[in-house]
Order: sequence, then structure tokens, then C-alpha cells
Amino acid sequence: MNGYYKPGVGLGLNNLGQVAALGTETTMTTIAATPAWVWWTWRAVSMAGAGVSAYHGYKRNRGAIGWTIGWAFLGGLAPPITVAVAFAQGFAKPKVNRNRRRRTSRRTSRPRRRTSR
Repeated sequence: MNGYYKPGVGLGLNNLGQVAALGTETTMTTIAATPAWVWWTWRAVSMAGAGVSAYHGYKRNRGAIGWTIGWAFLGGLAPPITVAVAFAQGFAKPKVNRNRRRRTSRRTSRPRRRTSR
């Protein structure tokens, strides 16, 4: 217990600056060494991907705001993948509703009878 209350010893707030000495300075140096044009290019691509994906999500889901926000978020997070999926789905084409009821019964080929008119 000798030196337990000495400043600069232990896990107190005084030692937070020494974390870089444990090996994280290489990561920080790598991030700091990235040229500025790479960051600006990624920001531009990310913003364009978010805009394109938001438009696709809005049109594909017939104006649903939740889907628009979801597509915009994913478009900003991973623009190449999201934009590729949007074009594979048919860019800004509404989703086909395949759950419509059939006009005829599945058991017979006769049309249904009308009970009220």
C-alpha cells in the first residue's frame, strides 16, 4: 500500500495521457498521415450516396419516410454497396406488391359468386 495515494501512480486521471505509450500511437499516426484529399473525397462520395439512396428509398416505398431515412443512412455509411443495390432493384421504381388477392378461388377455376350488390 506504499504510494497508494501519490499523484501520478495508479489508475487516476493523471495517467490518461500515457495510453499512447502502450502502442496506440501507430494507429493515431496512420490516421493523421492520411492525406486531406482522401477525407474530402470520401465525404463527397458519402453525401452523394446518401442523397441517391434517399431518393431511391422514397420512390421505391411510395413516400415512406422511415424507409427514406434508412436508405439515406445506409447510403452514407456504405455508398458503393447501397447504390449498387438500388440500381439492381431498379432505381426509383416502386416495389411490386405481390400479396394481392386473386380474383378467382384457388380450389376451382370458377369465379367467386357475389353475395351482395
